Amino acid sequence: MGAQAGSLGVKIRGFFKGLYRRRGIFYFLYRSIGEPTYPFLCLHSAYWLLWAHSTKKPLVHFIGDSHTTSFNFQPRFVVHHIGQATMHNLSKDESSSGSKKLLVLVLSRINRQRDKVCLVFGEIDCRIHFYYQHMKRKGEGATLESLMDETISNYSQVLSGLVQDGFSICVYGIPPAAAQENIHGYPFYGSPSERSKITREFNRLLKAFCSKNSIPFIDVYSATADGNGFLPPVYARDDVHLNSKIAPFVKGELNKTFGLDLK
Repeated sequence: MGAQAGSLGVKIRGFFKGLYRRRGIFYFLYRSIGEPTYPFLCLHSAYWLLWAHSTKKPLVHFIGDSHTTSFNFQPRFVVHHIGQATMHNLSKDESSSGSKKLLVLVLSRINRQRDKVCLVFGEIDCRIHFYYQHMKRKGEGATLESLMDETISNYSQVLSGLVQDGFSICVYGIPPAAAQENIHGYPFYGSPSERSKITREFNRLLKAFCSKNSIPFIDVYSATADGNGFLPPVYARDDVHLNSKIAPFVKGELNKTFGLDLK
């Protein structure tokens, strides 16, 4: 009896998770309860999609983790927050966040001949997973450097696939380390100085990879980090995220990269 009840519970959770990941009305209601501005963000996106259709001018789609929300309600920006996705697992079919499936779903609705795509991933890897996996798998020789290299290798599969599919893409760099404590209770969580060092080094490697492969890279780290590699209050929305003051810098970079006329 207990096993049957457990199996039923798994099926029920799977059903609702499927509804959530298909981004239908269930997802809309779920987001709206916890985020009262979400319905207005949907209207914002709908307006700019109609505008782009009528003017034939491109939009920029920001796809990724919660750091996409720094660009909510910006003109000609459409934000697709697909959950707590990591860069490391984005290429995997069965990641726990379902990030690859959600990425494919979002991309299927983008006009690749007209619009641009900015991928926003990696902050969660830097804040949590590099240090956690390094400490957890020390005995297996999992150095921070090897974990970073492996993550960029995984990410490269996603990037090359998008380029082959005809998307115009750019990579959004990792924001500076911020003040958030170990709120999720990880057994291994880097100190502020360790997280700052990890973020700085990973940005360096990611930027070098993008340069080598002719992929535009938006270096928000260099534009915002203080002298110690941390997120300064003027750019902080909270203890993790950049606020909307980063938008003018990003618009300027997108204008230079894609020849746009974003204001």
